[in-house]
Amino acid sequence: HVSDEFIDRLAEALIKSSATARAELEAGIDGKAVEVSTLDPAEREKWKEASIELVDEWKKLVSSKGLDPERIIEQVNATTAKYQKELEEKGYPWTRK
Repeated sequence: HVSDEFIDRLAEALIKSSATARAELEAGIDGKAVEVSTLDPAEREKWKEASIELVDEWKKLVSSKGLDPERIIEQVNATTAKYQKELEEKGYPWTRK
């Protein structure tokens, strides 16, 4: 069993490490920098539409194993929304007092 504190510390380290790596990539090494792009909502929607076939294939695979893909998607979306709301309201666990 892994403690919540361990998970929080690991998440903090991963987030900080990712931010550092991104900053270093954008700053560049030997004059070679990486441009990091963020998709705007319209472009994200295009990518989502383009991935429909992959999602449909996944749903068939999951269904073939006796699972309900729609229920899985609903649970993932609900859990994501729950923790996104908590993050927006309270910040990361390691920043709370």
